[in-house]
Amino acid sequence: METLRMYRVGFVCIVLSFCQQGAWAAEPANMGPISVLGDRPCPALQQATCESLMRDITGIWEQIKTKPAPRELSFLRLKLNRALEHYRMIARGAQAESLQALEHKYLALQEILQNTERDTRATAPDIAYHHLELKVVQEVMERYGPLELNPASISPKDQPNWQTREVPPPWAGYWYPRYDPILYTGDNSIMAKVDRMMARIGRPSEAQAWEASFTAGHPESWEGLCNAWSNASILEPEPKGPITVLGEQLSISDQKALLIKLHETYPVTIYGVRYNGDFETDGTYQDIRPEALLRLAFTYLGSLKKTFIIDDTAGTEVWQQPVFKVDWVIHADPAFDNAYQASMRLWKIKMRPRVSEELTNMNDYAFDQFQLRLFVDPQLKAQQGRLVVIAGEWMGNSRQTHPDYVVVPQESGLPGSFNTSLQSNVDPLMALLKHPSSFFLD
Repeated sequence: METLRMYRVGFVCIVLSFCQQGAWAAEPANMGPISVLGDRPCPALQQATCESLMRDITGIWEQIKTKPAPRELSFLRLKLNRALEHYRMIARGAQAESLQALEHKYLALQEILQNTERDTRATAPDIAYHHLELKVVQEVMERYGPLELNPASISPKDQPNWQTREVPPPWAGYWYPRYDPILYTGDNSIMAKVDRMMARIGRPSEAQAWEASFTAGHPESWEGLCNAWSNASILEPEPKGPITVLGEQLSISDQKALLIKLHETYPVTIYGVRYNGDFETDGTYQDIRPEALLRLAFTYLGSLKKTFIIDDTAGTEVWQQPVFKVDWVIHADPAFDNAYQASMRLWKIKMRPRVSEELTNMNDYAFDQFQLRLFVDPQLKAQQGRLVVIAGEWMGNSRQTHPDYVVVPQESGLPGSFNTSLQSNVDPLMALLKHPSSFFLD
């Protein structure tokens, strides 16, 4: 059971508990569009349609792999997006009305591309998605519903009307880079204290030796525990002062360090594609798409009142940090009739550069600001006044600097660590952190 618990892991970064590119193993070999359709079979009455769509998907993908010119690539990807969504909807048992709405959506997106193609001065918007990006957007919208903009929230550009959703911030902590031996060096290290505490209740522990062995050699400067800290800071209350348990005094930083190590393998749900800078993820740099990120932010910080985590670097590096607030402002886009531009700020807790006994405060807050464009369904806008988003893109500097993906700790998860001694003592260690007065020496 302990082994099973240890490997309940959502993605490779957590398996290796690293913070940047070396944390990731190779992506699965099959990253083509067929891979995003999942295992849901096509209904028997729709077999002919499904087979036709599969042929279309395969044929379009072969054309894309020849690396056509940018404009041709956009139209090919748009055709591929339509075929993939059509197949997915049929497999989910969509009704004729939904399929008609899908066709209308892609006619609208095609018209946008065609209009910019006719105007040589215009830059074609990036609304034809890589199939892995499309999968993420579909997963988010299917789970939480489509993103709709409130018409009343649209403000003139010179009179911005900022709106906010926020929850109580999680706690700040050190990310324990692997090159720093502070976790295990000396009798006063937290791992040495763990070994002594477990010995006093008759449980074997070699946490200090395991940690020293794991960090031996010449680790890179980027290897660390940003993911584990993010999980722990969301899931566990911040330690408020030192505690004494089983003859050991644990400072605030000791308690945080132990909580971080005990959340290395906590299971998570990932929304987004980890960009690797290779052929298999080429074209996914715009992921996570802004409409999916906004939908998640509105849902978690608004409806669910929960914090989530972002990898706040769009490139190949991985830096996870918890987000506790979003604010945004939206105005009409002068370049398109059915589009809106927005500025969005994601407020996060920064990783501390060193161990500290200081409680989380406003000096630990930071925000990243992003620019984006959202296209809405022209038919629904005209008929019902509803601003249902059908595509989005990052703009300006945000095309290069935006979150890579979103991480959400699962509600039913259990703490766990790759340190085998910590893993075998998860339950007593979590108990002593939560109820230190229940543990005493004879």
